[in-house]
Amino acid sequence: MKIELMNKRDQLYIEILRFGLISLRNQTLSGEFSYCAVEAEHLHEIPSLIDETNEARHDYYLCAHRGHYLERVDQTKESISFVLARYRELWPQLEAIHLNLAATSADQ
Repeated sequence: MKIELMNKRDQLYIEILRFGLISLRNQTLSGEFSYCAVEAEHLHEIPSLIDETNEARHDYYLCAHRGHYLERVDQTKESISFVLARYRELWPQLEAIHLNLAATSADQ
């Protein structure tokens, strides 16, 4: 079960990267460079979270890094509404996996 959850979490991180990189490309072509800086800051740690077994790092992403991103990104821009909607679909799934794995670790 733990391995399955970790694999699912890795897939979710890959989806965040995929949507984020597509958005970066599109916004770069549109000249939205301030958004690109915020998005790049958001995405830069995600590759290191894939296959990461240290739950504290996932906790940091979910509790601090994501919040910092949401504070900095201009959520009123229509041009990034698609990527934000995708993130908002993926983040609760990451949270559920994180809580499940934390509970499993506490039981051991």
